[in-house]
Amino acid sequence: MTFEIAQQCRHVAVIPDGNRRWASQRGMTSGAGHAEGARRAVSLAGWCRDWKISHLTLFLMSRTNFDRPSEELVPLLEAVEDVFDQLSLVAVTGLRTIGNLGLLPSPSRRRIEAAVALSSACPDLNVNLAVGYDSDEEMRHAMNHALANGKDLRSSLDLAGQPGIDFVIRTSGERRLSGFLPLQTAAAELHFTDTLWPDFGKLDFDLAMKDFSSRQRRYGL
Repeated sequence: MTFEIAQQCRHVAVIPDGNRRWASQRGMTSGAGHAEGARRAVSLAGWCRDWKISHLTLFLMSRTNFDRPSEELVPLLEAVEDVFDQLSLVAVTGLRTIGNLGLLPSPSRRRIEAAVALSSACPDLNVNLAVGYDSDEEMRHAMNHALANGKDLRSSLDLAGQPGIDFVIRTSGERRLSGFLPLQTAAAELHFTDTLWPDFGKLDFDLAMKDFSSRQRRYGL
């Protein structure tokens, strides 16, 4: 089913939070929560197609996530790899990574790079998956690149050349962006929900998109 909205949303960014709390509430390991969150991320791509959204950016791992103990980091990495693997098999989805893949163990990095190589940019849905993302690092690289190549800062940022982020959704009750893409989200509408990410379903996404449609975007004017 395809939906029509009063104003078109081209680019949605999602901060999927609450995997560990979801698992803890059920007496399960954090790995089980991350695995369920990965399945939800794949479903999200389909929901975006229903709403004719051309770009999706998903915050899978921050740089600080790599500081977690190994018993939690290993299943988290496995869940991230699963997201890449499953999305790479969807013919109408193009994948791109942002962040610092150099933080990943070599096997994980190779698996992610192989998944990205299977996909290509397409008019249907392009998905940016942030792994090892840190806003300070992005700003530093962008400024160095802009100065060295005589370009403006925005053209040197992650996601350069893509539509600006129109809408940010964060789950689990947290009301902050945690430094995610600060310049790209400067004019975005924000939607926060108490629903934990593994419980975030199609109805939740539809309600969020209807919320976006009801907003009056003035861009400071």
